[in-house]
Amino acid sequence: MGKPVDPLDGSEPSSILHLGTLLRNVQAEQDRLNAEEVARALRYAESLWHLPLGYLDLDEEGRILDANAYVARLLEVDLSTLVGQPMVTFVEEVDHEHLLTHLRAIREAGEVQTFELTLQKADEQTIPTDVVVQPLFDAAGQFSRYQCLLLEQQRDGVRLRGNLQAYEARLLHAIREAPLPIAVHAEDGEILMLSKVWTELTGYSVREIPTVQEWAWRAYGARNREVQAFIERLFDLTERVHEGIFQVRTRDLNTLYWDFYSSPLGRLPDGRRVVMSIAIDVTEKHRAEEQLRRRALQQALLADLGREALSGIPLETLFQRATEQVARGLDVPLCKVLELLPDRSALRLVAGVGWKPGLVGTATVGADRDSQAGYTLASDQPVIVRNLRLEARFSGPPLLQEHEVISGLSVVIPGLQEPFGVLGAHTVRHRLFTEDDIHFVTSVANILGLAVERHRTEQELVLRREQAEHVAAFRSRVLNSLSHDLRTPLTGIIGFAAMLADELEGTSRDHARLIASSGQRLIDMLNAVVEYGKLEAGRVELHPEPTDLLPEVREVMALMQPLAAEKGLALRLEAPDAPVRAMVDPAALSRILVNLVSNAIKFTNAGYVAVTVREDADLVSIEVKDTGQGIAPAFQADLFKAFHQERRGIGRSHEGAGLGLSIAKRLTEHMGGTIEVESVLHEGSTFRVRLPRLTNEHLPLRPARPAPPVPEPVVGSRKRVLVVEDNVETQRLIQYMLRDTYDLTMVTTPPQALQTLQEQAFDLILLDISLGHTTNGIDLLQEIRAMPAFDGVPCVALTAHALPGDRNRFLELGFDAYLSKPFTRDRLQRLVHGWLLKPRRTR
Repeated sequence: MGKPVDPLDGSEPSSILHLGTLLRNVQAEQDRLNAEEVARALRYAESLWHLPLGYLDLDEEGRILDANAYVARLLEVDLSTLVGQPMVTFVEEVDHEHLLTHLRAIREAGEVQTFELTLQKADEQTIPTDVVVQPLFDAAGQFSRYQCLLLEQQRDGVRLRGNLQAYEARLLHAIREAPLPIAVHAEDGEILMLSKVWTELTGYSVREIPTVQEWAWRAYGARNREVQAFIERLFDLTERVHEGIFQVRTRDLNTLYWDFYSSPLGRLPDGRRVVMSIAIDVTEKHRAEEQLRRRALQQALLADLGREALSGIPLETLFQRATEQVARGLDVPLCKVLELLPDRSALRLVAGVGWKPGLVGTATVGADRDSQAGYTLASDQPVIVRNLRLEARFSGPPLLQEHEVISGLSVVIPGLQEPFGVLGAHTVRHRLFTEDDIHFVTSVANILGLAVERHRTEQELVLRREQAEHVAAFRSRVLNSLSHDLRTPLTGIIGFAAMLADELEGTSRDHARLIASSGQRLIDMLNAVVEYGKLEAGRVELHPEPTDLLPEVREVMALMQPLAAEKGLALRLEAPDAPVRAMVDPAALSRILVNLVSNAIKFTNAGYVAVTVREDADLVSIEVKDTGQGIAPAFQADLFKAFHQERRGIGRSHEGAGLGLSIAKRLTEHMGGTIEVESVLHEGSTFRVRLPRLTNEHLPLRPARPAPPVPEPVVGSRKRVLVVEDNVETQRLIQYMLRDTYDLTMVTTPPQALQTLQEQAFDLILLDISLGHTTNGIDLLQEIRAMPAFDGVPCVALTAHALPGDRNRFLELGFDAYLSKPFTRDRLQRLVHGWLLKPRRTR
């Protein structure tokens, strides 16, 4: 056996007489106890310090380091005067050398020895005593101090036995009334004594757990053999040991966390070794730490699940992830998502963790109040089950019974109209769910509920979008058909009315012009409706290009000048001399300006309409100002809405569909610009269009379009033009418009056109697109281009397909030029003459 180690150096000798020192070391655990428990523990240690025996600590020279009250009473001196005095001061002179010799021998032997010693009081009265001395050493093996017990010799031993019996009674009482869980147990497994606190906290008395084996089985469950083996090793120790924290199950199945310290107490008279185990109850501290750890974990899991829900993953995947996160966050083996069936008769297990194979996706539970899930739906609040076998509110469904579920927690997965289902977590052992657990599971259920509603909303949006696209496609087809079918007869109406106006005089001429003007207004309204439909459906393709805005503005001003002159209005342009550059679609810009300027002329009866072009570092602006009737403030908010007019019904003073400003706004925004209005009623209005300015001076500008010369009648050799048109009225109109200048050949079908091309040469071909034949104008163009003699002959698409984007579409298909119906004689003549002046290209 090694040398006894000084308990002040971290250990404890194996003697029942050092119980006081062991308990004093509990002070080192003060941070684990509250103030009241510390006070009780110190009072307990103090009572043990007053042993019915003399106790002394001596240093290497034999000076007194410490003593108890018994020694002071024995020597009839004040306790404080003992410390620091040589022990020989209180020993009869003849025993001085005897004491010092024994101390040196004991230190060298390193073991306990007993010898007789005669003490001497201050009045020289002697006291025969037996002295038990134990040398103590530090962890490095260096001598630390002597521990001494003084036993006053009695002839008949009566006083000593009485004192020892009194001490034993006090010791047993102290253990029983100790403020800590204490157990004294022998090496054969017998539990000799338990403190009252031990019984109060666990619910077990010595009668119920007479042996360590019984205690381990009840308190440690599956770990009982492991703990028993650990306890058995305690009897081989010679010093105090810190065993660590153990999870203890109480009689009422609660869980405690005890921090154990054990120390050997020597042997019983029958030779059995005895150990005393003291526990510090750290349950609250452990629970607080565990609660913080679990709360942090649950918050992290909620954040992860929320991110996954927002990422738009499939609901099935999200449900499964949710059950995995709940199982991890609560440390439970079973978790489930139940979906309420449409008829509300049952709930189906759609996702889960821990269930037997094949159940997820197929198993159902009743939706009535007899099941935990149904009860949860009916109560619409979290439901906690401590013991399903003892539950009186509802019965456990077969799904839970088959998995031997004991405790559980379930919450409703909410929905906008009705609950989606139930989220549940279950254990196969007793479990107390905390408020944090309820909050965690409820938060997960809310995330799932929001995800379900988001999914349903997205499905509805997809359905509505598909319906809207179907309606838009249908509307587009109707508009396309309407536009095409109206343009061909309107071409005849407007064209022949213009022809009559040229030939008639007086009132008849005026009537013919009114017919042409009315037809043109109808075309303008048709164009506006079709263009708005395209814009609303997002089917307008703009082609922005670097453009000098001034030529475009001047062209619109020239176009609008006759309208202004007819009403006696001045039409002004204020613009810089230098080019004003912007990235725009010229056709869209022209449409915007035509709408704004024509509106200004329409609503101005006197004064002027002024167009101003300005630029700054970032923007160019085009302002259209008039001195007209102005716009009421209440209507200005709806000014750019489709089909909105300030006056409606029989109170309308001007014609129109109410689409011009709406189209202007959408086209402006498509080109990255803005449009706004300032207006004062009865004073006039200013519309302002702002567009991003081009800052790079070297960007090439779209060249201005020179107006082609008006053709003059040709004497002698005349250009030959082939017209492929299935509408007789349109044929007659074209013939009237071009007969004085060109030799015309008219055909109505593609086969006739190909036959004519094989027989004659032509300088230009006008092609209708919809020819009422299996072969349309586009197909015919490809066949013409395949004929070497006509590879470079200009071909013009003359068509009623006049929707936004149609012009570019036909040019990309290979036509050289495009002319939409209805057309005027001037437009037709300029187009034909311009192309005939160009040199023929070789493709």
